[in-house]
Amino acid sequence: LSLVARSLQEVLFSSIRCPEREVEVTTSTDTASVCAPSHEQGSRCLTPTDIPTPFNKNKCLGNIATDLDHYAKVLQSYLDINHQWNPKEKAILEPMIGEIKGLREHCSLDNIPVDTSREVHFPLTWQNKSFDDRKRLCGVMHGFYIRAITINRALGYISSGDHCRQVNDSRKTTIPTN
Repeated sequence: LSLVARSLQEVLFSSIRCPEREVEVTTSTDTASVCAPSHEQGSRCLTPTDIPTPFNKNKCLGNIATDLDHYAKVLQSYLDINHQWNPKEKAILEPMIGEIKGLREHCSLDNIPVDTSREVHFPLTWQNKSFDDRKRLCGVMHGFYIRAITINRALGYISSGDHCRQVNDSRKTTIPTN
């Protein structure tokens, strides 16, 4: 990951201060809230006023699939317009698109329907100006990095089976003893 980040910085963002750029995260999904452990599962991130909702694995995976689909499309749209300025961009971004698609396949997300009705800002419009588009891509990639952390945590939570144990624990009833 650090090698990819270094390559992105050197090739795409060499004259751009990415950490100072505005982060652009997709708003077409609710991944962060949908994939959070439910209140009764002991999440410390929720406030007492939050309404407890059971964790919905399918809804979480659907949001993740939509996120991955979105970022693959954004990167592909950037390549479709902009790779002619710097062929190294294509050499970096095409494998990344392949990895995103591979993640969907590896995590069995290919059969999960993608909610395209919620895509607010796609296709992402590029200005066809190398520097301006690279600045925007910098913000998009920072947003993708943030979303990737959420996706990683959600998949870890699902893989651990904690969501199943918590549901089963809440179904247990105590039998009074005399």
